[in-house]
Amino acid sequence: MVTIEKLKGNFASRAGKLYRASFEEWERIPFFALRARSVSKEVDLLAFCENGEFCGFACLTLNDKAAYIQYLAVEESMRGRGLGGEMLDALVNHYEGKSVALDIHAVCPGTDGSKLRAHHRKLYTEHEYKASGYGYRDGGVVYEILVHGEKLERTDYMKLINKLAFGLTQISVRKMDELK
Repeated sequence: MVTIEKLKGNFASRAGKLYRASFEEWERIPFFALRARSVSKEVDLLAFCENGEFCGFACLTLNDKAAYIQYLAVEESMRGRGLGGEMLDALVNHYEGKSVALDIHAVCPGTDGSKLRAHHRKLYTEHEYKASGYGYRDGGVVYEILVHGEKLERTDYMKLINKLAFGLTQISVRKMDELK
């Protein structure tokens, strides 16, 4: 069973390495900035453990209605064991009473990576994440927003997504059919 705790100590170092290995440089903000932002009540940086052993991390932005998964990664040596799904379920329990949202690369059949993207989308839908009807474009890539729980207003998603940007950039959330 996966448990959640605030990211600190040795787990923070391991999470930083996992973060750099799991996300492209253009997708990341510096890890020290994530840690600095996690001091506020609007950002959570969490470690996932299985039997006391670090197995992954997540960074989420928060408001009174929802938690938005900005980053989620499973330790490479522990992938393929269902821990990603357990982490998703643990987050829903951790933020009981709130919606939990995330974004994924939109699935475009016939494009590079479409099989992997479809696999990721299937994982989320198996854990009761549903299409919100919204998404955004960033760096030429279309992202779809999925949500577990109550769907939010477009502006709520936009505010949650933009909380990590330090006001330097602004993502504009739109209806998915406007992004195709």
